[in-house]
Amino acid sequence: MKVLIASVTAGQGHHSAAAAITDLLTQRGHEAVTVDLIKEIGKPLYVAIDKGYNLSINLTPRQYGRFYNALEADSVLRRSVVKFFTNDFIANRANNKIQTIEPDVVISTHPLAGQVIDELIINGHLDALHVGIITDYTVLPTWEDAKNIDYIVTCSPAIETKAVARGIPAAKLLPFGIPIHKKFLSSMDPLSAKNTIGLDVDKPAAMIMGGSMGYGKIEAIVIDTAANVPQLQLVVVCGRSEKLQKNLTDLRLPDNIHIKGFVDNVDVIMDASDFIITKPGGLSVSESLQKMKPMVLFDPIPGQEEANADYLVNYGMAMRSSKNVAVWELVQILVNDKRRLEMMKESISAFAERDSTPRLVDFLEEHSHSILV
Repeated sequence: MKVLIASVTAGQGHHSAAAAITDLLTQRGHEAVTVDLIKEIGKPLYVAIDKGYNLSINLTPRQYGRFYNALEADSVLRRSVVKFFTNDFIANRANNKIQTIEPDVVISTHPLAGQVIDELIINGHLDALHVGIITDYTVLPTWEDAKNIDYIVTCSPAIETKAVARGIPAAKLLPFGIPIHKKFLSSMDPLSAKNTIGLDVDKPAAMIMGGSMGYGKIEAIVIDTAANVPQLQLVVVCGRSEKLQKNLTDLRLPDNIHIKGFVDNVDVIMDASDFIITKPGGLSVSESLQKMKPMVLFDPIPGQEEANADYLVNYGMAMRSSKNVAVWELVQILVNDKRRLEMMKESISAFAERDSTPRLVDFLEEHSHSILV
């Protein structure tokens, strides 16, 4: 089976999901390749979207949220956005790349990639099974406008009602969960994990992360947590933010605060943690749920991350800070109240979709005969 995974530069979640699917498909002997469609179309557009997204969520998050909400509510605005990203120039550039691959299956991990692929199918340039991946705990705007998509993978059966209300047929929905890397699918027992990363096995532990770029008010959260919950071992993953890592290191925090930069063993740190302190990005959340780790959420990006936070809190899998309740207060609750922590784990067991990537690949393999005939 030959599979093209089409992604778009706009945060790391879409690329991470694409990489997870590619790795497992390759491991099982299939031919899989990931393509950033916007990057293929041209560097100016790629830079504009990449930089524009990062700047908007950091410098003007409220305006970003308003635009996101407008896309959800205004079908005319959605169609204009779709029309721009499926114009002849973009569609032809994407088609030229895709024709060199000749895929049997196309998996789109971003709604704009899904729209481009949908346009190529409509115009007869592509004959392949098309599967979309929603990488958040809601229905992202414009997925409902990809009318020729065969299936859409969602986070949970719980959002089926919302998806159907937005015009997506229930028969197209695959509630497998958001695809994550295979290394998160297995777990190390907490004591072994603590020993592996140098933590005290007799003390509680948590990890705080803000995404690959270290977004969020992590510095203030770490300082407040260190001062108010001194019995907690806190592993701070700064991502690629060297400034954040330096600032925290220069503070000479207590020995129970462990400052890390970009790491490749987040899975092991999660295993060592009793819970995770994080922004509610779709992939970070899915990795935490796979590991059965309750969450304390902070600084959601208005739009999709607000929706993610609502979903997790409403289903009892996370707690969320606010202007009235600081992160350290929620951390203190989870450190002191073991029953509360166990109740959240029970909610994760009841409501979270796990083993998402194998379930998707199993589905494609089961359908491979009809795909290839």
